[in-house]
Amino acid sequence: MAIIKVADLGISSGVNKPSFQAWLSGSFTAPSSVRTLVPFNVVSFDNDNSFNTSNNRFIAPSAGRYMFHCTLFVDDLDDGDLAQIWFFKNGSRDFDVGGVTKRILSQDFSPTSGRNLMPTLTAILDLSKDDYVQPYINHDQGSDQNVNHQYSYFTGCKLIGT
Repeated sequence: MAIIKVADLGISSGVNKPSFQAWLSGSFTAPSSVRTLVPFNVVSFDNDNSFNTSNNRFIAPSAGRYMFHCTLFVDDLDDGDLAQIWFFKNGSRDFDVGGVTKRILSQDFSPTSGRNLMPTLTAILDLSKDDYVQPYINHDQGSDQNVNHQYSYFTGCKLIGT
């Protein structure tokens, strides 16, 4: 019987480092029709101290390919209203993705009045050392809306082998 090593398959072993998960310590109010930085200020884990709660930034400690995910719980939107999540890179909503300028966002529309929405966004981004990523929210309810802290989070990690 031949023994095959993980390295012989071209697969890296190890830990997705850095990796982090951040939460909200309490619900916050998001104004209508304004892209607003989500104030994630509680970290449940951060194995490389790469997420800064004072400015809500994940800062890449090294170049590579990173995967990010964000879920937000937005209270009480009306029929046809939308809730969006945006990933900003280095403070900009428009940035280079594979040689093309893109916006990375997700949106969810309320099918009825008084509906809670949970937009989610997952993206894989190529980052250079010291690039940073931040999640923003936008909605068009017409009045300020509550973003519930219990179901809202931001997480990410560097993909192994990148």
